[in-house]
Order: sequence, then structure tokens, then C-alpha cells
Amino acid sequence: MRDEQVSLYVWGKVLSGWTSVEIIDSLEALSPTFALSYSDRALEVDGALRISPGDQCSVRIGGQTVITGYVDDSELEESATSRSLSVSGRSRTCDLVDCSVPQQTSEWLDASLDTIASDLCAPFGISVSVQAPVGAPFVRFAVEPGETVIECISRAARERGVMLQSSSTGTLVLSSVGARSAPAALERGVNVLSTQLSLSVAERFSEVRLLSQSDGEDGLFNKPAAQASAAARDANIRRHRPLVLVSDCGESQDKLKERALWEVSSRAGRGSRLSVTVRGWGSGGSLWRPNAHVRVVHDWLGLNTSMLIASVRLSLDEGGTLTELELCPAGAFAPEPVAAKAKPESTWP
Repeated sequence: MRDEQVSLYVWGKVLSGWTSVEIIDSLEALSPTFALSYSDRALEVDGALRISPGDQCSVRIGGQTVITGYVDDSELEESATSRSLSVSGRSRTCDLVDCSVPQQTSEWLDASLDTIASDLCAPFGISVSVQAPVGAPFVRFAVEPGETVIECISRAARERGVMLQSSSTGTLVLSSVGARSAPAALERGVNVLSTQLSLSVAERFSEVRLLSQSDGEDGLFNKPAAQASAAARDANIRRHRPLVLVSDCGESQDKLKERALWEVSSRAGRGSRLSVTVRGWGSGGSLWRPNAHVRVVHDWLGLNTSMLIASVRLSLDEGGTLTELELCPAGAFAPEPVAAKAKPESTWP
């Protein structure tokens, strides 16, 4: 990025000159956040402090908007020799994260995912952008008591294999895994400053077996319930670590196999995280953003593969401008097969 100046646009003014910046965007937290600190030019305009919690704002890097939302917190300090201002906030989608579903909304019949999402977002003035297939309409979809708006939408999105993101303009995006493009590859000795690879097998198993039991007939001499099962193995778990999951609805063996394979893949993805730090906030005029596939070439770690950017932290301090990327295999965010709601039931001895 040639121009990495960060500006806060609030109440019609442009405030720049910030000495400390942190912007975080993650697939695991719908609402991106920002924290900006100290600028004499940002402290007073027309002789009065005018940055207040609740103010609408946008954060831009150069001429590129990265967050459109609200100021959550502001803090002003002054002494005989110095004065400072810190502000932090989130994307407009923070209201979907924080707030409950309006009481007048209860259920939909024969409604598509984007219709449900749009109805839930409308009271907050947030639009929905559809950038992935949303699947078949729901015959019936109902709000569960106590759900926040994003919990309700996320539940519907999971059943249709759709990922939720917040756009730079504060809209809710219905997307798919790896929908963005990375601005560059990550290569040791080229643009990578530091790396940290974290591997865990705590939630991985040598074999995952899915069971599904259809309803049988009542009575001592009647036909017992039929039980289908399917299993998938994790070749990287060499000791005996089996897990049995029981579906709470009847499914075919093919569907059970699909879910078993997904369990193995997603657990493996969640157990592998690579943190990479690079200089600057982007490359070729584009910023680093989550939900992008990126090529990672690191001979010392033995990596030459494509990974998914799960989160991005842009920072500015006395060390300059840095980007911290958290990467994982794309399987960590692969959509869950829609037919079953499986839960851990038991482990084999």
C-alpha cells in the first residue's frame, strides 16, 4: 500500500494523524473492530471535542473504507505537558451481535435465507448482500427464545452452508468460504517477518462414527428401530481415539458418511493454526482481508500450500505498520452438512 494513512470520518470531519492503530477483522467475530489513539489534530475541531460514543463513523486507510460503524468508547486525557485521545468502535453489524430478535418476529414459512436475514436486519437499517447460493427455502423457520439476531441468522446460514461476513460499508454479506483474493503470497525470506505454527490433536480422533436411528414400532414384540452408521478415519491420529456421534434425526448411510468426513476435516482444520506477521497492510493497492485463500511457502516449516485467512489484525505503533494474519486449512470453515444435528454421545472403550 502506497498510502497507509488512517483517517476517521465522523460528524462530517476527517480526523487523521493517529499514532496508534489497531483494526481487527475475523471470520469468527462478525463485527470488525477498530481502536485509534492520540492526534492533536483529532483532539479538537472548532475548539471543542466532538467524538462521542454512539457517533456514526467510518475508518479509511488511504482512500479505502475498511469499517463503517459506530464509536463505542472514547477517552480523553490531559496533563500540563500532553493530551491524548483514544477512540474505539465496531462495524454497524455490532447491533446484530448485541441485540435480541424483535418480539414481533417469530417464524417464517416457505422463506429463503436471504429473506429471513433481510427481515431480521431491517429494523437496524442494515441491508443484506447475497454473494453465494442460499439454497432452498425453509418450509418453516422459527426464532428460538433468547436468540440474538446474529445467532438466529447464523443458525439458518449453517443449515444452508453459507458463511456470514460484514462488508466495509456495514452490510451483512451472505458469502462462501474463500470468496476473496489475497493481495500476495506469503513467502519466507520475501515478505514474512515472523511465524508461529500451532498444532493440536486434543479434539481429533482416529475414527469418527455417525449413528442414526429411525423410529421403531412400540411394543415388546414389534420391529426394533433400524440403525444406520458410517465412519471416517483421520490418518494423522495414530493411536486408538474413537468417537461416536448420534444424529438426532434419521439419515441415510450416505448422509452419515458425509457428516463423518466433515467432522474429521473440520476438527483437523481447527487444530492447525499458523500466525504470520508481514510488513505493511497490503500489497499492490489491496489490503489483507479474511476469507481469502493465500499461498504459503515456508521451507523451514515444510509448507508449500494454500491456506485460508481466518483473521487479520492491522496495527500501527512505534514499530511501524504491521499485519498479523491467522491462517488455517479451509476445512476449518467448511459448511456443515445440513441434514443432521449431531452431538457427542459416547466414546468407545
